[in-house]
Amino acid sequence: MSSPTLFLGLLVLAALLVGLFVAWPLLRRRPAGIDAPAADAARLNQDIIRERRQKLDEELAALPEGSPEREALMREFAAGALADLAPADTPGAPVDAPRRRQLLAVVFITLLVALPLAFYRTTGMPEAVAPDFAEKSQMPDVNRMLAQLEARLEAEPEMVEGWLMLGRSRLALGEGDKAVEALERALKLDSEDPALAAQIRTDLADALGRQANSRLEGRPWALIQEALARQPNHPKAMALAGAYQLSQNRPAQALAYWEPLLQQLKPGTPQYEQVEQYIAGVRAKANAGKPANAPSPGGKAAQP
Repeated sequence: MSSPTLFLGLLVLAALLVGLFVAWPLLRRRPAGIDAPAADAARLNQDIIRERRQKLDEELAALPEGSPEREALMREFAAGALADLAPADTPGAPVDAPRRRQLLAVVFITLLVALPLAFYRTTGMPEAVAPDFAEKSQMPDVNRMLAQLEARLEAEPEMVEGWLMLGRSRLALGEGDKAVEALERALKLDSEDPALAAQIRTDLADALGRQANSRLEGRPWALIQEALARQPNHPKAMALAGAYQLSQNRPAQALAYWEPLLQQLKPGTPQYEQVEQYIAGVRAKANAGKPANAPSPGGKAAQP
């Protein structure tokens, strides 16, 4: 056996051993309540919310306090950024998905084996440093992966989770029409799982609302109510419901959704801080409109 072949064999063997060691937790049955993909989605949503918050702060800095434009921006942010709260924090959400984890483990091990092979092929290749080679060697882009998902859905059109994933991905890319189309397919299939059914309706309401400049009147609001009927503590549905009530100039009703939502979130996270700021803003505005001698919330009324 030649030295290069022996070296390649050792690389592949090492990759397999490392892959099995790392992927073993994915292959084991996990306790109920643990959902790693949902945790990854939550971290991604935190980054999205943080970026949107920075942009909002820049826009608010140029507007006077109490201006209608300022309030409109805050309502729009509430309907958009808060709507990206991950449903992973919801008690009773779908948890164990062994087939999905096993597939992830197989993909992970395959990648670990493929990387040494790719390295072996490219070492000693002068063209590997050329710009056109680097461009051709890039990982598949998001659109290509979504196209693969769409192809799979054509073969398995009854996979409701796939349509939901496709709709959420299209929504994140700003492709509202395609997002609505995919989420409508998910809604048509629907699910007996309350958490999944609530997620479908909430995401569709979000997509329809974004198409209408963050307005949630009509069907979006009906979908939000349907979602909350199936899972009353669904975070994204509660966030959207509060945003809708605020857009209707009903701050007390908005707080009725956002205050319980705050109790579900972990203190110190971007989601917690964002909801806390909005609750404080609604309360401050309500207190600013009261007469000087008006009783504070929860206090005793003034005696005549």
